[in-house]
Amino acid sequence: MENNKKTLGFYIGLISAAIALITGIALLIYGNAVKDFYAIPPVILIIGAVVAAVGLLKNIHFLAIVPGVCYMASVALYVTSQIGNISGRLSDTGFGATGTTLEMLIAFCVLMVAAAILALVASFMKQYQEAA
Repeated sequence: MENNKKTLGFYIGLISAAIALITGIALLIYGNAVKDFYAIPPVILIIGAVVAAVGLLKNIHFLAIVPGVCYMASVALYVTSQIGNISGRLSDTGFGATGTTLEMLIAFCVLMVAAAILALVASFMKQYQEAA
């Protein structure tokens, strides 16, 4: 496929995959650094990003919805794994709080939701122009 045949939907999907991949890697590194490691959400993010990249680059349109599902599942799993941390940070009791700061937790969630929204928008758009 030539560059001029790619549409806005292709680039939105590619941006969402890049955001998810970077967030997944950052979440793995940050989780290890603060001794609050939960591997499932970042792995699901990375799998979703790989599926998105393969679907976009190989023009396999039925893979378009899978990344958004992976990204939203990772948000849900991450928030549920961090509920004790959220509670401990918000109540200032320290009960259940781990090394993760509330600001980083919110930042990771915002990035995951942004990737999910972009992936879902891209899944309903054309990724390539049809040849005339």
